Amino acid sequence: MPESDETEDREVTPYTIAEAYHRGELSRDQVIQQLIDYDYLPQDEIPDDMTVDIATYVDGSWDDMERAYRNDLIDGEIYSVVLAAVRERESWPPPAGDPR
Repeated sequence: MPESDETEDREVTPYTIAEAYHRGELSRDQVIQQLIDYDYLPQDEIPDDMTVDIATYVDGSWDDMERAYRNDLIDGEIYSVVLAAVRERESWPPPAGDPR
């Protein structure tokens, strides 16, 4: 029976993107772009009905970025660049009267 490639079966999350970068499968520019483009799970979609232990990470949420940084899969500069870009994107469209 042939062995399946574990990475092919895994859902793509910010953490798995960071793992691919750490393994050398993505360039710095590629990992930054993929992490910026990722559709992060909004905080209000994370269950608050005690079905998710708040001490655990939620795959697909910003938790993945924090875990990747803490596990040295990405550096602080990548984290900061992605955070700034995601914050900017999430605040779009600007409130009425904003000059942007």
